[in-house]
Amino acid sequence: ELDEEPLEEETPQRDVRTMPAPPANAMSFTALWDEPELVRAIEAEIASGHFAEAVHRAASGVSEILDGLLGPHVAEGSGTRAQLLGLDGREYIELRRLASRPAASITQKDALFAFYLLIAARVKQSRLARY
Repeated sequence: ELDEEPLEEETPQRDVRTMPAPPANAMSFTALWDEPELVRAIEAEIASGHFAEAVHRAASGVSEILDGLLGPHVAEGSGTRAQLLGLDGREYIELRRLASRPAASITQKDALFAFYLLIAARVKQSRLARY
């Protein structure tokens, strides 16, 4: 009887390096704005759980973008302006509904949705400037 020792599998030596974690605020949408205070405030509100405040700021930001498209005294309403900009009408209606809901009923998903719509409006607005 031979005492058989289990064969050790050779594992290739890998060059293992740990990468430091990115800073907590590494990603931000502030680069899309010339004046990023609004975006910083929304990002901070979402991060701190103040979802209703984030929704209201985002809705106000979308309104400012829409008002700036044709000027505040032109007959087209906000819904028409949203469609002219290229925003989805159903999403715009949802944003308006969120902004009118009680603060306690607004969730993180709601705040992220409102922020998404603000970002989409800003991207579309900046593309208009190219034409």
